[in-house]
Amino acid sequence: DNICTEETPMNPISLYGKTKQRAEELLLNSYDNSIVFRLATVFGPSFRPRMDLLVNNLTSIAYQHGTLEIFDGHFRRNYIHVKDVAAGFGFAVQNRDRMKGNVYNLGNDSINMTKESLGHIICEVSGASYIPVSDRTDPDKRNYIVSSQKLYDLGYSPKIDLRKGIREILQFCSFDPDKGIPHLKNY
Repeated sequence: DNICTEETPMNPISLYGKTKQRAEELLLNSYDNSIVFRLATVFGPSFRPRMDLLVNNLTSIAYQHGTLEIFDGHFRRNYIHVKDVAAGFGFAVQNRDRMKGNVYNLGNDSINMTKESLGHIICEVSGASYIPVSDRTDPDKRNYIVSSQKLYDLGYSPKIDLRKGIREILQFCSFDPDKGIPHLKNY
């Protein structure tokens, strides 16, 4: 398996990816004090959670339906908990003199995995049934392993594991707005 580092040539496929690449280039070429992060897929509850991102989305589906269908299960992805992203930003502020002028992958390498492995873990934690699907394909063809070792070598390390994050998402999904617990809305 090829492992993507910060030096791996980029090949953005979405408008977001293309504009992110251009913004990185602009910042690094125009400002000496820039620090660029390339985030893994973020998961976990937050003030305004992205329920369309893979871990959050699949956990929500498992909670709502009691089953989880996974297609293109061999595709590999990398993930990171939202609290670890915040800690990474704090780490950059504290270490800006060592980090400025560079690009860093910000992910939790211990949970780089296939969608199939992710689905099994979500089902294990949630009690849902796992259903492999072979007659559909995912329009999102990202399939890669990413290394955040460059950032780890400076002393940063993620703390939140996947199972804990899945449990937090399940708790978030169970909030009942009629009982005084605010369920966040998209505006």
